[in-house]
Amino acid sequence: MLFDPDDIPHINRDLESEHIAERNSLSQTGSAGEYFVAYQLTRAGLWPSVSTMMGSTDVFIETNAGGVFRCQVKTATRAVASWSAITPIYTFTGDHIKPGEYDLIACVALDIEVVAWVDGWDAPVQHFRVPGSPAIGGTMRRKKNIDQYPLEDWLKLRGIDGKATDKD
Repeated sequence: MLFDPDDIPHINRDLESEHIAERNSLSQTGSAGEYFVAYQLTRAGLWPSVSTMMGSTDVFIETNAGGVFRCQVKTATRAVASWSAITPIYTFTGDHIKPGEYDLIACVALDIEVVAWVDGWDAPVQHFRVPGSPAIGGTMRRKKNIDQYPLEDWLKLRGIDGKATDKD
């Protein structure tokens, strides 16, 4: 015998299955956020394309004037309690995003179907308070509620007319 089967490390199938299920769940959460962002952009009169490539840009946005913008989508399924805030917050893992790396960062709160539309130059973004939260408590005092970052503000900042619904 060339080797003893007892010398081969065994894969713990339960842990492997758990890891695969967690990875699939995160992937589905991310996809749900990306398609929700595309839906909201379409309603605003823009033409989004959800990227199916494993790259960093999640959604490409085409405008009436023919410009194309890059959007990174971050998705949270629910708000959680935080030691630094009195009210629950939505946390997004975007601390690796450099200012200007994307044109738009869309932070999606799936449970309440709200998106914080943040300009790419304001990266990184990580935390938002739940809608209606008072501006009190630790470092969260400087943060806005997640519903205080409307798409209209980003469109205006970038000089984009998102009113058209037909594309020639």
